Amino acid sequence: MNKIENWMFEKSDETEEEILKEQGEDPDTVYGFGHTALFRDVIEAIRNNREPLINGEEGKKAMEIILAAYKSRLTGQPVKFPIGEFSTMDMIKDKH
Repeated sequence: MNKIENWMFEKSDETEEEILKEQGEDPDTVYGFGHTALFRDVIEAIRNNREPLINGEEGKKAMEIILAAYKSRLTGQPVKFPIGEFSTMDMIKDKH
């Protein structure tokens, strides 16, 4: 589930093989292990009084993309940004 098997873009400076070699990890669980480095960076940013690699605004954008995918799956429709009011709790409500 967390393994990159195909990486193709119209414009890319790197070959697919290079990307897959560097980023094609296959963790033991569906949760992967990619967030550990980000957590460490946040701690270091606090300690060193600097911005983290991914600040709150960028994290919020990433969450909106994920929630949009969930919302699209739930509704069967394309989703426009901003997605408005929607949370993972809406996914749970749909099952009952």
